[in-house]
Amino acid sequence: MAGTGGVRPPPPARGPSLKALSLQGLALLAVIAACGWAGHNAVENLAQRNIDVDFGFLLNPAGFDIPFRLTAWSTADSYARALLVSGLNTLLASALAIMLATALGLVLALMRLSVNPLASWTARMVVELVRNTPQLLQIVFWYIAVLQVLPNPRASVSVGGAVFLNVRGLFMPAPLSPWFGWLLAIVLAIAVLLPRALPRPPLLLTAVTPLAAAVAIAVMTTGWEWPALSGFNFAGGWR
Repeated sequence: MAGTGGVRPPPPARGPSLKALSLQGLALLAVIAACGWAGHNAVENLAQRNIDVDFGFLLNPAGFDIPFRLTAWSTADSYARALLVSGLNTLLASALAIMLATALGLVLALMRLSVNPLASWTARMVVELVRNTPQLLQIVFWYIAVLQVLPNPRASVSVGGAVFLNVRGLFMPAPLSPWFGWLLAIVLAIAVLLPRALPRPPLLLTAVTPLAAAVAIAVMTTGWEWPALSGFNFAGGWR
């Protein structure tokens, strides 16, 4: 006691008792048995209705159209091809959202730090309004108060006769190239990942990458598909 200054050493650590291990083992067996029973019951019910539970449907023709796509697509393509086309669309949307959100956040941050009261309070109001408003309410607002007030397809807002904006969406010319989608996805991935990999990328690399991408896209594009009004909506191009 004198050597330890009157402080007793902690008791030795005990492992779980045999009773606790037995109860845990029984609980695990019960969960496995319940999952096995549920799986067996589901398989039997699906078999009675001639429903196959596998991934063979991925090779079947999809039979639906994907209006916006970065690579070649037709209604006769398989579901696996549809997953690929949708995945490229998701990568494009994610990359654009990351870049736009980063730019918007930087602008708001600079405005918030500004000595100009108007800029500072405008940024503060935007941040507080977006952060304290439910996302579902924001989606309803943009859909009803912004998108639904756009003109109908016949009275579209046109930019140079190539880009059209209406209540159905935004229509742009689409490049005719089977590799355009892959190239664009790679360029956007580089644009998003390069600042993370190199916090201070060389100026030459930053300037050459967009130029090289533009040259490659121009070389690989054999033509353009222009959107055109067809009935009550636009056909062709990107949407």
